[in-house]
Amino acid sequence: MAGLAAIAADAGLAAALIDPRLKREQHAEIVLSAASDLGLSLGEGVQNLVRVLAENQRLSVMPEIARQFAQRRAADQKLTQVDITSAMEMDAASQEQLAEALRQRLGTDVNVQVQVDPSLIGGAIVRAGDLVIDASVRGRLAQLETVLRR
Repeated sequence: MAGLAAIAADAGLAAALIDPRLKREQHAEIVLSAASDLGLSLGEGVQNLVRVLAENQRLSVMPEIARQFAQRRAADQKLTQVDITSAMEMDAASQEQLAEALRQRLGTDVNVQVQVDPSLIGGAIVRAGDLVIDASVRGRLAQLETVLRR
C-alpha cells in the first residue's frame, strides 16, 4: 500500500492519472505498470482495488488509504507509532527508556522513530496518535508567553 501511495503521489504520474483523454482502465494500468517497474508484487485483491479506484476516479486517495491501512494494521497488532522530535541526538539507552515509559502509558507496544530538530532548544516532543507531549524548551517558552500576555 505504501508503494501505491508513493506512485499516486508522484507528480509525473499524477498528471497522467487525471488526463481526461485516457480511459479509466488505462489509469489503472499506468499504476499497475509503475508498481511492476518498482518491483512491487501486488496480489489480485490489491490490483482489483486499483482498478475500482481508477473506475471511480479515486486514484488520488491512495495515500490516504495507505495511511489508514497502516493505522488499522498497527491497531490490530496493538502497535503504536511514536514520533519523537528531540533537540539533540538520543542515545539508544534513552530511546529504550522512553519507549518503555510509553509502552506502560499507552498499554501497547511502540514503534519509535526519532528525529532531531535543534530549533526546539532542548527537550523533546512526543507524538503517538492523538497524544502529543511537548516537553521542549521552545514549547515551554510559548506557554510562558501565552500566560504573560493574559
